[in-house]
Amino acid sequence: MRVLTKQDYIEVTLKSLVADYDYETMANLYQPIIGYAAMSLYFTLVFEAKNQRVYSINKHEEIFMKMDIAPSVFLDSRKRLEAVGLI
Repeated sequence: MRVLTKQDYIEVTLKSLVADYDYETMANLYQPIIGYAAMSLYFTLVFEAKNQRVYSINKHEEIFMKMDIAPSVFLDSRKRLEAVGLI
């Protein structure tokens, strides 16, 4: 069993550019498969990576607070994103 605490760190990096038209395509293609919570997490992580100028390492707590989600929802959403190859 994996335990995730608010004090654990997450590092977000983009491996490629995400264009504006990619968001619409992803929402139409992936959201019916993985759900809105996972799509929201993906978009949040992309925006976090784009906004980070120096450090891309944050505590999970910042993501939980920004999205107003529980750690269990985060883990489920992350698994769904990993399953379709988005992260």
